[in-house]
Amino acid sequence: AAGDAVEGATEAAGDAAEAAGDAVDEAVDSTTEAVEEATEGATDAGSGDLPGFLTADGFDADRAREALENADLGPVQSAALQAAISAAEDDPAMVQEVIGRLREALGY
Repeated sequence: AAGDAVEGATEAAGDAAEAAGDAVDEAVDSTTEAVEEATEGATDAGSGDLPGFLTADGFDADRAREALENADLGPVQSAALQAAISAAEDDPAMVQEVIGRLREALGY
């Protein structure tokens, strides 16, 4: 009986963790969409003054995070971009998209 109780508790904990993970994923997706919509009209200031860490060849996640911390962005936008940087570190295919979003948010 104790084994069944432990198994049931383990399953319940797993289900709760999965549901929480799904909720976080949905929140990040919603926040990302909101940030993209908010920055959609931003213009590109040109690549002449573009820092190297905001290029595909020189992308530097730590420098990008530092630039976000020093930028005058709202907490939701900053959090979404921080999450995007982390995602790009895990999936190099996302780097170019993240660079584009960072350029827009930072005014490049």
